[in-house]
Amino acid sequence: MQRRNFMIRSLSATTAALALGALAPAQSALAADAGWPTAEPIRLIVPFPPGGTADVVNRLFAQQLGKVLGASVIVENKAGAGGSLGTRFVADAKPDGYTLLGASAATTFFEVTLPGAVPVIFSGLRLGLIYALLGVVGTEIIASEKGLGQTLAYLGSTFDINGVMALLLVLALLGVGMVRFMSWAERRLLHWQ
Repeated sequence: MQRRNFMIRSLSATTAALALGALAPAQSALAADAGWPTAEPIRLIVPFPPGGTADVVNRLFAQQLGKVLGASVIVENKAGAGGSLGTRFVADAKPDGYTLLGASAATTFFEVTLPGAVPVIFSGLRLGLIYALLGVVGTEIIASEKGLGQTLAYLGSTFDINGVMALLLVLALLGVGMVRFMSWAERRLLHWQ
């Protein structure tokens, strides 16, 4: 147990030192801006329960940050939903620089970056699927001896309008089905929003 506590303290101290080392170049820039920080305390939100490694590391970091900036830094634990509650709280806070997030890179990625990126990713995938379907049919019309495209070309050349319309309906339904599947997959990935 003592070895575990020593390891946590060592890890926490090392992490805090590394983080403050990264802040050192910014310290002169912060000093040049006399408007920040003011007398208002800085809130460091930890999206995990108190007493864990994330809490210990962020409390050590807050102590050193307060010394460097000459401001009071308050650590608040907003645990719940695997870090989502605290992360959402910071994302919705006023962007004045007085509310900071003390979370891991994974938490930040899954709670902040991914929700904003998923709609763009799926929009591109939907367009890609539709263009791929059109490309396959177009290629089959030109180069293939068998397939949907060639069947469509044959039906068109024999003036079989019912066959052409039926095949176009099948292709349209296939495209709609792919778009609906992608929308379902997107909703499934973002069900927690």
